[in-house]
Amino acid sequence: MLAWVRTSLGLLVSGIGLQAIGLPMPAELRFIAAVILIVAGIATAIRAWIGWFRSEQALRRNVPLPGSLFSVVLTVLVAAAGAVTLVGLFLG
Repeated sequence: MLAWVRTSLGLLVSGIGLQAIGLPMPAELRFIAAVILIVAGIATAIRAWIGWFRSEQALRRNVPLPGSLFSVVLTVLVAAAGAVTLVGLFLG
């Protein structure tokens, strides 16, 4: 859970920082990339708690730990934010 929480904080700070530092790119694209990162950070924090809860339940019931495809979703979100930022830097 701690790794997911650290990832969540990193994504939130990245989104806030991206908007705050004002890179030389169109403001709309900077805002879109920042929102993607912030939403990814919020989703990661929620996923951390849900994952912890599901793992606790599995351990108590002595059943296999649940899997997750969230890392794929997170990868797509971070790649999207990176692509938007890259396009914005080329346009800026």
